Amino acid sequence: MSSGSFPCQNKFDKVIKIYYRKNFLFFFFAWLQVLWKLKKHHVEKVLLSNPILVINQLIISKLKANKIIFLEDGLMNYFPFSPPRYKVKTFVQKIFCLEDDEIFNRIEYTYLLKPDEAVFYKGTPRKLHLNEFIDEQSHRSLRGQLKDKAVFAGQPLYNIGIFSIEEYNEAVNKLIQKYNIDYYIPHPFSSEKEKIDCPYLDLNKEKVTLEVLAYDCNFTVYSFGSSISYTTKLINPCIKSILFKPRQWSNRVLDMITRHCDQVISL
Repeated sequence: MSSGSFPCQNKFDKVIKIYYRKNFLFFFFAWLQVLWKLKKHHVEKVLLSNPILVINQLIISKLKANKIIFLEDGLMNYFPFSPPRYKVKTFVQKIFCLEDDEIFNRIEYTYLLKPDEAVFYKGTPRKLHLNEFIDEQSHRSLRGQLKDKAVFAGQPLYNIGIFSIEEYNEAVNKLIQKYNIDYYIPHPFSSEKEKIDCPYLDLNKEKVTLEVLAYDCNFTVYSFGSSISYTTKLINPCIKSILFKPRQWSNRVLDMITRHCDQVISL
């Protein structure tokens, strides 16, 4: 994500940018930035949404925070998730004396939209009341544009072998045409090779999430299994959620989504 796309920068006194890519050389470059940019900072608590990322673990270790607050991170929290053990990740953790469990043990609370259905969380689960943080007057024109419309939430399934990029483009375009979908919302990690024949609604450029817009705006969400399918509905029960279920998806991963969807369409 470009620094200009980072949302709600005006809500912070200071924003420190760390330039990071999933590349071994860039990882050490990111670590040097952490050492330099955070050298004068001491904090007591860290809030984060993905405690398994090594870059997050490095920042936590540098800040020497005693307590961590875990914020919901989509589907990760709602099925029996296990942190992956990639060779590069394991190697880097050994170099910097990092462990997933050491981070998990310092998590005080996990804030969740649906605490009673959560499976993967650490510390004490607590209810996330998103409405406390929403400015209802912001993005009024975007809410008007989205009202009663149908959107397709994009997902880079070609990065995990569900589709090739060509198969993804073909499948999405057919579904958009068949179900008269008004807008396509690209995923933050979408490929430039996506070729979708539908007006784009780039929420990164708008510096807002669909969950924030859902608070007081009704629309219909279509997806292959995006967490948006249930997060928007938990925030606003009037949201309509449609799941396109590829045969490659396991029921375990999609269980949380299917429980909250209005309709499941098998592909």
